Amino acid sequence: MKELEDSFRSKLQEIENRKAAEISKIKALADSQTAIAVKKERDQILSAARLRAKRILYEANEAMVEAGLEKAREVLKEYSGSESYPQLLARFINQAKSKLGKKFSVRCRKEDRRFFAEEGIELEGTNLETMGGAIFTSGDGKLELNLTFEELLRIHEDELRAAISSKRG
Repeated sequence: MKELEDSFRSKLQEIENRKAAEISKIKALADSQTAIAVKKERDQILSAARLRAKRILYEANEAMVEAGLEKAREVLKEYSGSESYPQLLARFINQAKSKLGKKFSVRCRKEDRRFFAEEGIELEGTNLETMGGAIFTSGDGKLELNLTFEELLRIHEDELRAAISSKRG
């Protein structure tokens, strides 16, 4: 009987040892999986935060660029009333002559019709709604040269955006 009891206790101890080892393995596995899950969750949170930060910076930069473009429009509107504006119109006439030939007509703002009339340019219309500049049309009507401030801004918008954005510093 003593032998049986000793054998029973020995087997019971062996089972207890295996149970403790198995519990230890399961606990270690759970700890490892928990650490992996925590790291994954942390990485996702950090990634989302970085993405939000980039979006906020992009939106702030875009707002600054839009404000800069609006300021450029204001400056151009003011420029069209300045003393040096007729010199710019004269340069536009020279561009039109070189691209369209000597015979062309112009569509302009009513404020600019006197200047073009004095230059001997045929007026096609004087009701152009623009901040400044003009639209020139070749004598045969086949070519048009749009030198309005709005068109010049549109053509150079990418360059302006880059310049304004780089000033962010």
